[in-house]
Amino acid sequence: MPGPDRTTVSRTAVLAAVVASLIACSQPGEEAPLSGGTPAVPAGLSGRLVFTRDAGLWMLDLATGQAAEIVRAPDLGQVISGRWSGDGSRVVWSSFEVRDRRIPVSRIAITPMDGSPTQEVVGSEQAGEFFQAPVWGPDDQSLYVLHTAQSASLRIQQIERIDLGTGDRTPVVNEAGQFDVSADGRLLAIVRSSSISQSIVIYDLKSGETHEVIRERQFDVIAYPRFDRDSANVVFSGAQAAGVSGGRPANAVGLLASTFLTPVAEAHGLPQDIWSVPTGGGPVKRLTSIAADEPAASWSPDQSRLAILAIEALWVVPSTGGAPTVLLSPGYSGTVDWTR
Repeated sequence: MPGPDRTTVSRTAVLAAVVASLIACSQPGEEAPLSGGTPAVPAGLSGRLVFTRDAGLWMLDLATGQAAEIVRAPDLGQVISGRWSGDGSRVVWSSFEVRDRRIPVSRIAITPMDGSPTQEVVGSEQAGEFFQAPVWGPDDQSLYVLHTAQSASLRIQQIERIDLGTGDRTPVVNEAGQFDVSADGRLLAIVRSSSISQSIVIYDLKSGETHEVIRERQFDVIAYPRFDRDSANVVFSGAQAAGVSGGRPANAVGLLASTFLTPVAEAHGLPQDIWSVPTGGGPVKRLTSIAADEPAASWSPDQSRLAILAIEALWVVPSTGGAPTVLLSPGYSGTVDWTR
């Protein structure tokens, strides 16, 4: 993966124009209202969500239903992910933007929730270099990040660990893909892409051993793996391969119907659902039937629910599967994360 996520790259030009028009309509220092109106939060939910929206990063307090923008959009670009620290006091986020309207660059930074200044962790040093998808280490004193670069003088595709005290970066896995690290820091799940398909591989970061939990060609599309807090299961978004049990129709007529007649947005790829697989390997379980555009999921603190962000909506669904509850519609591309 020589640069930012392919979906992000493909939308850069359109996104730049949209963001520029939004900025032109806003007064300096004025916080834009949340598009889509006031979130509809059902009783019984608690904690805080952080999610990408309107090219920035927003926080939703589930107890009060109040939403606030905590990171504004870059001038020409967008915030593409956000994650709570283990204690919920800070948010780490990554952004992609076009510097000087011609140079694509990236940035990873940490924003404290107590109003302290944002701390920049790492950023692009040259065109074609990107830092993405930050994940907190188990001690909240380190980050795991995806670092890619491709130029005449530099080629990097690896996941690195950043010590927040010293700034030192250490290679952890010499491959690139969307990933997550377990809460105890022992396991890493990565979406591995080959010339024919994708799979999910689990790394034991202590022993170096690996095993595949989702094999190649089992799904057409795989994205956003997330461990539960006990490291027992991984949820991910996926479009199951045609001909696989529970997947898209294998016959030509059914395939055409599912592609062109589905009553949901399909602008960015195949409609996907949220699935779960045991960390040690085993049967794959389908948790939703939303056929959504770019869904990304996050466990609730007590693991009883999942928050799901997709182009269509921001949802909450039981973690064992079931009907989703809409919190906000439409949704947005990117990530969602849930803390107390």
